[in-house]
Amino acid sequence: MENNTEIKRGRRHLFAPECSKWIEGLRRNRRMSACTDSSAPVTAANPAASSAAITLPCIEDRSFWEGLAPDLKEKIKEQGSKALDAAFPPLLISDYREFCQNGNRSRFESKYFAKRTMLTSLVLAECVEDQGRFLDKILDGLYLILEETTWCLPAHNAYIRDTPQLPLPDAERPVIDLFAAETGAILSVSEALLDSRLKNISPLIEQYVTAQIRKRILEPYLSYHFWWMGDGKSPMLNWTPWITQNVLLSVFGRKPGFLTPDQQSAILSQACLSLDYFLDEYGDDGCCNEG
Repeated sequence: MENNTEIKRGRRHLFAPECSKWIEGLRRNRRMSACTDSSAPVTAANPAASSAAITLPCIEDRSFWEGLAPDLKEKIKEQGSKALDAAFPPLLISDYREFCQNGNRSRFESKYFAKRTMLTSLVLAECVEDQGRFLDKILDGLYLILEETTWCLPAHNAYIRDTPQLPLPDAERPVIDLFAAETGAILSVSEALLDSRLKNISPLIEQYVTAQIRKRILEPYLSYHFWWMGDGKSPMLNWTPWITQNVLLSVFGRKPGFLTPDQQSAILSQACLSLDYFLDEYGDDGCCNEG
């Protein structure tokens, strides 16, 4: 029976065979900048568009932001203005504890997600408008999230699958759950999009974002085995691709030099392995039981 299981698993190795090529490409280019100017030609003097690990249309790329559909730009600015007039909701430890006390998730999560939605609305609005109107509020949002004790939801605060959640987070051993990874991606991409404008205020902003990405995403990802990474035996679920995607956005959205070549290799290798474990369980019809 075990042999049959092993034969069935491993049907799909789509990512792992390509991983070494991606790692070699990163090492050859040695460029990890997230933001590029999409209007600039790719030349020997400007290789960013082809060699960056990820590319984002940062705020200087006016051709991208001004080229958005007029109704979309108005909607983005409208949502940014609403966020500008609203107060960031405070996250209380008593709200966090409620899940373990009585099972209530909504009080904490409604504030948690509102804060992140506000920040993304403000960042997009500033990228579209580029007048500095949203920057102070963006800084408030960035620092409020950076200073949270944990980015993991209370309903996910456990190190071992299907075990009781811990009543309080351990700030020194972060849990990477679905939304801790998403938070890392939001912060990393937000800072990258606005890097030049934030640097005009202080270079400490980028340093703080990078330090927290390192502590809460990079180091735990490389140091611990979280169950959603897969082990070739345990059943998988759709956390795996979502978290893997956001871990990659978090760490590859940082400046050149943030990752050593060995860390790049380790991250990409684990990401490819996790995705192959995830795909292994899909039937030939491509159906996912979670919807």
